Amino acid sequence: MSSNSDREAWINNDTKTAIEAAQKQAKMLGIKDGKFIEGLGKVSYQLGQNWYKIHDNTWQLLMDGKYKEAAEEAKNSKWFEQTKPRVVEFANMLKEYNDTLEFGER
Repeated sequence: MSSNSDREAWINNDTKTAIEAAQKQAKMLGIKDGKFIEGLGKVSYQLGQNWYKIHDNTWQLLMDGKYKEAAEEAKNSKWFEQTKPRVVEFANMLKEYNDTLEFGER
């Protein structure tokens, strides 16, 4: 049986890996917004750092700056079927980011 310190080390390592992946993904997208990077980090934590290679339609929409469309595309996935609240959170973040762009707040 693992000790609490082992579990904490795993969680800390997984969190660090997810944050680093999110920072790289944000750089690929040309995004510096902290909330957006946090959202990418949550996705990377849950789905792994290469999630964007699996959810390539969502990723391509993000690359194209089509955030609302990417939000909708994320809902058309097994990920949505499996953990709807996390996808809804990500989709809402994307829509919020898009709205701030439309109103010139970024």
